[in-house]
Amino acid sequence: YEALQPDKIAVDGGEQNLKELNAIFSKPLKELLSKEAEIDDAALISIDGKGIDIRVRQGAQFNIQRISFEEGHFVETLDEAKAALWKLIDRGRLYNLQK
Repeated sequence: YEALQPDKIAVDGGEQNLKELNAIFSKPLKELLSKEAEIDDAALISIDGKGIDIRVRQGAQFNIQRISFEEGHFVETLDEAKAALWKLIDRGRLYNLQK
């Protein structure tokens, strides 16, 4: 356990990466998540090499949902994260959506 290192994407640019990803993907993710149930807001709150965590608001209720990138796709840079998210959105579905 002591030898483990955090994912590169989580360390390099952390908050700035989330800010940029939110500016681009908050609305498309909200629309995609609204296919299941109407939601009022979606915000990316964390990212690692395998996926993202999104804070979802429905009225006064908040929950966190985990969205995994495609199987076998490991993200290390902001550009890779953007490409992986566009791929999910373009296909119109979210892989391994966990509530």
